[in-house]
Amino acid sequence: MTLAVEPTPSPISDVAAKSGAIARVAAFFAGALLLLCALVVSLGSVLVALIGMAVAGRVQRRRGHPLTRGGHWVAASASMTAVVLVAGAAMMVAAPRGTLRSVMQVADSASVSAGKEPPPEWLQRLGPGYRVQPAGSTTLSRAGAILAAVWGIAFMVGLLSAVYGSLGWGAGMLFGLAFGGRWPGDVIRPDEPATA
Repeated sequence: MTLAVEPTPSPISDVAAKSGAIARVAAFFAGALLLLCALVVSLGSVLVALIGMAVAGRVQRRRGHPLTRGGHWVAASASMTAVVLVAGAAMMVAAPRGTLRSVMQVADSASVSAGKEPPPEWLQRLGPGYRVQPAGSTTLSRAGAILAAVWGIAFMVGLLSAVYGSLGWGAGMLFGLAFGGRWPGDVIRPDEPATA
């Protein structure tokens, strides 16, 4: 099956030329500053994003399909997802026995004690006769709590992976411009030799 519109190579004018020396030096210092800040924020784990980008770029170049800028970001974020999951698993393994049970017990007791207190004055004015009911420890509420915890953990993993991956991607793209003379993922001009 063929495509209705065949891809055509872009004209030479659309292909980015190598950057000048000033732009490359500025990109190096900006990348170094971004990487330094990212290393502090991520406790050094952002280096895995740079390694993931380099590995994915090399694999795709060997296949004959250079990695795009978006592909570099996906590689950086996926690498950071693995790091965040491994770090979370390590923290769960290192936690003392019974930690999860004690957290659930504290949450249940907080819910019961909150049910014994009268509602605030502003809530009584909004809804006269309203009473806060203590949450029961039924299987439905427990399943809802577990589902909410799983969703919250997945959201945090995705958020941390995207933030740390983006920091690593930004530093890697700036270093790519500094060392290669063009943004990683740009098309190489036919009259220029390819760099590794």
